[in-house]
Amino acid sequence: MKKLQEIKFTIAIVTFVHLISSKTVLSQNGNFTCVTSGRFPNAEDCSKYYFCVLTSGTMYLQNMTCPNNLLFDSISQYCTNPANATCGSTPTPIPTTPTPNSCVGPGFFCNSDTTYTYCADVNVPILPGNINCPSGYFCNPKCSSPCLNQIALC
Repeated sequence: MKKLQEIKFTIAIVTFVHLISSKTVLSQNGNFTCVTSGRFPNAEDCSKYYFCVLTSGTMYLQNMTCPNNLLFDSISQYCTNPANATCGSTPTPIPTTPTPNSCVGPGFFCNSDTTYTYCADVNVPILPGNINCPSGYFCNPKCSSPCLNQIALC
């Protein structure tokens, strides 16, 4: 149970996260169902998206809301300014290559000033491969969020 709480905390601090997968699956009653790990658009509200994580064989769903009046852009797969957001169907996912041994524990780990890996535990990435910060955002390992719009001294 403690591990689940740690994962939920880690997920809760993610708001400006690049999305790796983009397959939307709806159950018959209209509720979203996770079938793979990744982030997925909410078809009813462009300011919201779903975050799915597979941990120890169990799929977890987290409902996410873009912060600061941003909208989820189904093309760039970021929370972005409303003027730049496109709501609707999502593009085919781009395969990524995981960074070996980049997870030294739970949390995010910067691989460069604009890329990071999100980890559930040692050698257990939440999403495969490097995650890119949105354009104009930077990764700082000293901060509580991986992508900030300035190189902050946290």
